[in-house]
Amino acid sequence: MDEAINKGTELWDKIQAGNIHAFDVSDIIWLVGIVVVVFFALKVGFKFLKVIFVVLAIALMVGFLISSGVIPVDIPFLSDIFPKVTSTPLPM
Repeated sequence: MDEAINKGTELWDKIQAGNIHAFDVSDIIWLVGIVVVVFFALKVGFKFLKVIFVVLAIALMVGFLISSGVIPVDIPFLSDIFPKVTSTPLPM
């Protein structure tokens, strides 16, 4: 791990110096490897993000359907907090 960090620091210093002749074949291979690793890390990260968003969307849809009464679910402790709404008006 230290070798990769040291090589990355060395490459960054060469890039900041702006001397294109300072790069050799090994440096180019390292740069390509770094770009590939970053690309795949972002790709995997976005896939996890998509999964999280899909699960969140499904949970919100199910919650909406349950709260609107389309999916009847009777949870005992929730029925004490949220009484069932009936269509009959309250007595005056």
